[in-house]
Formats: sequence, structure tokens, C-alpha cells
Amino acid sequence: MTPLQLTAVERLDRCTVRITTDAGKSGTGFFFFEPTDAAGQSEGGGYILIITCRHVLANAQCVQLIFTLFDAAGNADVVEIDEPLTSFQLVGHIDPDVDLVCLNISGFMNGVTLDGYTFDFTALGRDWIPGPDVLNEVGVAANVLMVGYPDGQWDHVNNKPVFRRGITATNPKISWQGRREFLIDMAVYQGSSGSPIVAYDHGAIGTTGGQIGFGTRSWLIGINQGVYEVDVEGQISINGVAEDSVIRARLPMNLGECISADRINELVDHFRDHMIRLVSDNYSFPSSPTRRSGPLSLLGEPSVLVPSSPVSLCSPGSS
Repeated sequence: MTPLQLTAVERLDRCTVRITTDAGKSGTGFFFFEPTDAAGQSEGGGYILIITCRHVLANAQCVQLIFTLFDAAGNADVVEIDEPLTSFQLVGHIDPDVDLVCLNISGFMNGVTLDGYTFDFTALGRDWIPGPDVLNEVGVAANVLMVGYPDGQWDHVNNKPVFRRGITATNPKISWQGRREFLIDMAVYQGSSGSPIVAYDHGAIGTTGGQIGFGTRSWLIGINQGVYEVDVEGQISINGVAEDSVIRARLPMNLGECISADRINELVDHFRDHMIRLVSDNYSFPSSPTRRSGPLSLLGEPSVLVPSSPVSLCSPGSS
């Protein structure tokens, strides 16, 4: 099955990456493809970015990323890359209060590809982000999926994320508390920061106009950045007799806070401006990261993913 034949869910199953740092944090990132062509054409190659939340990488010097690679014989290998953040081009959202950041891993992927390996992944793109007209069809109580690594849980043998299902708890078109954010009703835990939030329906699909269609609808509408919690206090009771000790805990309310996906466009626009400045300044890009163990040897780092590299482009819509 080629990437363009994958269903929306199969694409989402391959678009995330598990992130841990030397600062003791874990989270989720997802692959995002941005063409180098200003007109958005992918034939000339493009950048492969990992998008996540800014706080996932806060205070970190090194980052660990998990990839699935295929060698020339078609054998799969789950590989952890442990590298300084300075090995990648790290660009945050132009507004420091927006909890978004991207890592440009194009050069690293080029090095791996030139060494005879290919990546098993799919990358989301701007065509996954709905415009205002399409977003009008996504309101309160819309079905959503979240893909990521809650509490760091994942299938470490097959390098697969965990899917969770819920609904929008507030209207994603309306800025929650005056911020371009919205809430979801879903069990959200640490490690889910950076997870893509996708409005997903399959089969009979209702519209705001009361009509019903059939097919698959999948749109990237947000990125999870946190969860609301509630303080709980109580006492231990043994045979009906309360002990003196008091137990206090913070429990998740099953309300996730999500950044609106249109903020991704702003992040990627800022990244493009950053790359243009580097090129105009004749910036010398750092050498490629080196794998810590095993036979994989990475070569020199171009800053742009060349067309011959194994990029899997995903488009939303019917599957």
C-alpha cells in the first residue's frame, strides 16, 4: 500500500514521533511537510519539520526522538536518536506566548536516506488545516481524535502511538478565554502535549445545515498543550474510623486545552522567514547528528529535503 492509498487513520498512525529530553520531560511531536516553493508546490522538495509544544523542550540541552527505519533489504528498525538540540534548527512561534515550536530535521533525514535507509512516516501539511468555511462545519461536540503518547505510553516494539477519542468541549471557531484555543472532552495526560487534534468522522457525516453525507472527514484543528486538573482532598478510613492523615491529590478533569491549528501556519511562516534570513546571511548549517549506536552512519546535512528522499505526503478528505 503506497502512502497515497493509506486511510486517514493509517496516515495519522504514522505521523507522530515520541519526544523525551534530558530535562526529564516527554511529549508528542508530529511530522509536517512545508514545500520550499513559495507557491506551495512540492515537486521541488521541501522541509520536514517536527512540530510540538514549546514547553516540551523547555530547559533541555538534548532531545531523544524515536524513528522507524527500513534498511535496503526492507527490514524495519526502531531507532532512538539522542542529540543536542543545537544539531537541529529550532524555531518557535513568533509570539512567545504561543506554546508552539518546530524542529527542522530535513538534513538529518537526508543523511539517513543517503546511507541507504528510508523512513516509515507520513507528514501532515497545510492542506490538513481547514479554512474558515470548512471549520464552520466543526462545532461543539464534534468528534475528534488525539494521537500521541499519554504518560509516555507507546508500542515500543512497533513504534506506534496511542489513539484517543473525544469531542470538542468548546467551539474551535471561538477563542477560548480570548485566546486562539479551544477545549476537548477527552482523557488527557502528561506526554500528550504536542499531540495533533483531528476532527474525524467516517460513514454518515452531518453538516451544520442539517444535511447528511457519506465518506470520511479528517481535519487538523488543533494541538494539545495541556489538561485541566482539580484538587482533591480526603482522609483514609479503616473500619469506619477516619485516620488523622489527610491525602491531597490533583486529578485530571478530562478537559484538554488545545491551540488552534491556524497557529501552525503562523509558526511555519516564521520558520520560512528564518530560513530565508539564514540563506541570505550565508549561514553555515551544522553537520548532521550522529547515531549513538549501531551501524547507521549519517552523512553531510543539506538544509532542505531533496525530492528523492522518501517523503509521504498526506491530504485530508475521502479515503
